[in-house]
Amino acid sequence: MTTKSRFTTAIATGAVLLNALAPVALASSANDITFAGNGVNSSSNVTVNRASDTVVNQTNNANITNNVSSNASTGGNSSSFNTGGATRIVTGNATTNVSINNAANLNKADLSNCNCNGGAYNVTVDGNGVGSANDVNLNKGNQTFLNQDNNANIKNDVDAKAKTGNNDASYNTGGDSIIVTGNATTNVGVQNKANANFATIGGGNGGAGGSSVRVTGNGAFSDNNVNLDNASAIVLDQSNNARIRMISMQKLTQAKTVKLSTPAVKTQLRPAMQTQT
Repeated sequence: MTTKSRFTTAIATGAVLLNALAPVALASSANDITFAGNGVNSSSNVTVNRASDTVVNQTNNANITNNVSSNASTGGNSSSFNTGGATRIVTGNATTNVSINNAANLNKADLSNCNCNGGAYNVTVDGNGVGSANDVNLNKGNQTFLNQDNNANIKNDVDAKAKTGNNDASYNTGGDSIIVTGNATTNVGVQNKANANFATIGGGNGGAGGSSVRVTGNGAFSDNNVNLDNASAIVLDQSNNARIRMISMQKLTQAKTVKLSTPAVKTQLRPAMQTQT
């Protein structure tokens, strides 16, 4: 009597390097413009033009293909043309385990401390003399563009086979012919993770508070003008495209064949075939 057991495990993992952008951190401080203590009939003029652009582009492309073939067999046995004794075939269990894990495409951008708005301005016109003229022209323009794209194409092709059958006891004479088959089981597990975007813009120290204008304590007939123009634009664009295909073929063989045995033939089949996905 011969007993065989076969246990096959196949593991396929496809991983694409995750792309993460390190946080952008620039010093953030207020900008001070001060006119103070100027004499009688003095004239002061300050013009500030400030423009800042922050552009971040993140793109991931992933193509993952898994081709897995897993076979386990304890069947295909033959005991034939025997005379004067019992014939017995006993097969062990045949099990295949397939596990596939794919992870691809992660974008992470942190602009919370980038000082993207250029910081705050504090304008002070204070304590200037009689008839003084003070002019402040402040123009700020800030634009932040963040673009994140992910494209994933994943294909999983699994062919899992387990066989304990196709056994043959034929043309035996003078004894019993017995075939006992083990269980045929396939287990297939597939996990795909693709395309995630995380973005943080503003907040933290990058906000730096609002700008302020203070005009106070100036002399009679003084002329004070402050023009503050603050324009800000934030554009966030995120897109994800994923194509995932799963092809799974599972084949179990637990049947048996007994032919032309005399005087008696006995066959046994263990519990029903098992398939798990």
